[in-house]
Amino acid sequence: KITGILNITEDSFSDGGKYLDFEAAITHANDMIKDGAKIIDIGAESTRPNAKPIDCETEIKRLAQVVKELKKTNITVSIDTRNHKTAEFMLNLGADIINDVSGLEYDKNMINVIKNSKADIIIMHSRGTPETMDKLTEYKNIADEIYEELYKKIEYLNSEGIENKRIIIDTGFGFAKNIEQNFELLKRIREFNSLNVRHLAGVSRKRFLQSIAQNKTIEEFDD
Repeated sequence: KITGILNITEDSFSDGGKYLDFEAAITHANDMIKDGAKIIDIGAESTRPNAKPIDCETEIKRLAQVVKELKKTNITVSIDTRNHKTAEFMLNLGADIINDVSGLEYDKNMINVIKNSKADIIIMHSRGTPETMDKLTEYKNIADEIYEELYKKIEYLNSEGIENKRIIIDTGFGFAKNIEQNFELLKRIREFNSLNVRHLAGVSRKRFLQSIAQNKTIEEFDD
């Protein structure tokens, strides 16, 4: 399924500020739906490298009206948030998925919100925060290490009563990974199928893909 990304932020890396206006946000969401998106993932806090966090009140204010409008359609609504208060508020408005880019590390109360709902949960692999992640790219074997970390997260969710059918993993392209590591992860992406959960690949407009467009050398990834 195609997931459309709607950034209601001031500073997202590709389109910050373009969709803060309600009408612009809804128009963009509808355009993505017309283009084939089955899920719209809405975020009000930028997670680009070096981005600053925002408070829950601002996050909720940016999201609420857009979520209410999109719930009038048949689209699946995903909320990109690290904050349990935001997640709980949006679930009460009818959101279908919570996308926690911290992999449940940022807000320890997030697990309780998920447990007390019927929503699906996306757990993404990253390290640190948007402010620090570009400095946390040391791996001995990137695919194996990410697999192990996501496996443990799935085990934890299972222990909290959340079944695999509600879990989606995201290997976190661009989050605490350099250009070469992203391509290595992409090359081995099928290995994650054995985790027996759905897999979201967030690759659009990422810097490592831009490196191809800019004709940087990537001969080691030719195979």
